[in-house]
Amino acid sequence: EYVGPAILLCTHYMEEAIALGTRIAIMVDGEVITAGTLKRLKEKHCQANFLEVTFKEESWSYENTESNFMQALSDHGLEAEIKESLPGRLRVRLPVHDMSKNTLNLAKLFETMESISDQHGVEYYHIA
Repeated sequence: EYVGPAILLCTHYMEEAIALGTRIAIMVDGEVITAGTLKRLKEKHCQANFLEVTFKEESWSYENTESNFMQALSDHGLEAEIKESLPGRLRVRLPVHDMSKNTLNLAKLFETMESISDQHGVEYYHIA
């Protein structure tokens, strides 16, 4: 059954693929490793959000900063685990159990970060 013409667009920018494509294929070393609609790809591959935090130099200490910050996330009902710890920086994984509710998860994470950033000496953060 003929469904119409197809256009193959190659890009390194996921935002561009999302905006222009109805089906997306991801290639690694010249091989398609996964393909499908954006919804299917998210359901299959997006299982966590990541929070990267940079602390103010004067507020960082290995003894307290990590554990106090992680406890604050937990106190706000966020399940989180440290994936990487560097002097003054943390990379935290936050599992997503239901991708259909991820917008709510992100809203809660932004709200939490805004409420605890000053208290924990956060210089800046970003969420992916």
